[in-house]
Amino acid sequence: MKFMAGIERLTITLPTEMALLVKRAVEGGGYASASEVIREALREWKLKRESRLQNVRL
Repeated sequence: MKFMAGIERLTITLPTEMALLVKRAVEGGGYASASEVIREALREWKLKRESRLQNVRL
C-alpha cells in the first residue's frame, strides 16, 4: 500500500444525504473518521477514472 508524502486539510461541503452516509459509516464502526470514508471513496473514484481513461486509449 502506498502512503501519501504529506497531508493537506480540505474543507468540503456535501449535500445532507451524502453527509449522513458518511456519518453513518463512522457510527457503524466501519471507519474511525469521516476522513477515512472520504479517502476510501476518492481511492475508488481514482481507480474507476483511471480504468475509464485506459479504455478510451485502447
